Amino acid sequence: MERKSLLTSLLIAVIICFFWIDRPLAFRIEALHYGYRIEFRLFERIPELFIPTAFVVLCLLGGLGLGARQSRLSDFGFHFSLSIALSAWMQDVLKPVFGRTWPNTWTNGNLSLIRNGVYGFHWFHKGVQYASFPSGHATCITAGMVSLSLFFPRARWLFWLGIVLTELAILLQNFHFLGDLIAGTWLGTAIALSINRFWKIEE
Repeated sequence: MERKSLLTSLLIAVIICFFWIDRPLAFRIEALHYGYRIEFRLFERIPELFIPTAFVVLCLLGGLGLGARQSRLSDFGFHFSLSIALSAWMQDVLKPVFGRTWPNTWTNGNLSLIRNGVYGFHWFHKGVQYASFPSGHATCITAGMVSLSLFFPRARWLFWLGIVLTELAILLQNFHFLGDLIAGTWLGTAIALSINRFWKIEE
């Protein structure tokens, strides 16, 4: 019942964003001319570091034979790495299903609302043109930070602040619509919590 409620809440939030928030917000952000500011780019790069970090951690733990839950630290290493790996895979699977175009053009002439006047979901379209939803950066940063918050609960506020600042940096550069970020946050949280059900971090 709780899962259905969360899914329903996500669907309602995405629909509200799509019809009433995403489009005017993207134009408003464009009018503010934030551009590619260095402080935004620094936060935006955090999720991009998570994937290679997760790969290295998995290789190290596997090479050292620490896969048998020998310590809380190794347990966390696998939890964090699996959360990141699964989040990267899931967003790659889902993006072509939804096929949403972008708020602005920023690479390889991608179709966008600001540059081309293109807005919406183009179901089952593959490629960079149609990869805005859900936000991969939001999915990855949330999966990693939720994993960290499970391991370091006293610093949970700091990790969630990291999520907020990273996603705000992405939003203010018009890299994603608000709805993309909400969906990515939900997906990343669901992945990390689901893994925790099967790979419980020891207290």
